[in-house]
Amino acid sequence: MQRTMVFMADMQPVLPLDIWGVLLLSHEGAALRDVLADREGECPAFATWSLDTLASSRTLIVTRLRATKRTFPALVQKLVEYAKKCDARKIEIWGMQEELQEVANGLGWTTSARDNHLSSFKWYGKEVDEGIDWMFNERFCQC
Repeated sequence: MQRTMVFMADMQPVLPLDIWGVLLLSHEGAALRDVLADREGECPAFATWSLDTLASSRTLIVTRLRATKRTFPALVQKLVEYAKKCDARKIEIWGMQEELQEVANGLGWTTSARDNHLSSFKWYGKEVDEGIDWMFNERFCQC
């Protein structure tokens, strides 16, 4: 991921996007406060993103994704709409749950294991022999 933010001579930022995410509302006419106040419903479905403008083709990088099998198709539709708006040729989503991968495949998307930008972190705890489950393994963008 290359720097996506540039500055004018007076140090005012010039951002490549005007929108950096989407939140699906629970029903028509709902507001953000309605979604956040709904303690009995599903967790809000949302995605945030950045744009890799220096890749070989412009890529919408989804940096955070929360959805269910039910809400994912509508969220994908919003991602595709915005990718077209900003002339992105590709959409990347990292660390997608298996159940969402199945939905994505059903929508004609392809999923694959990545071979670059490998996950890493520093562990100070006791060494363990069991396997490690990577959770919330989403791409971090340094803009």
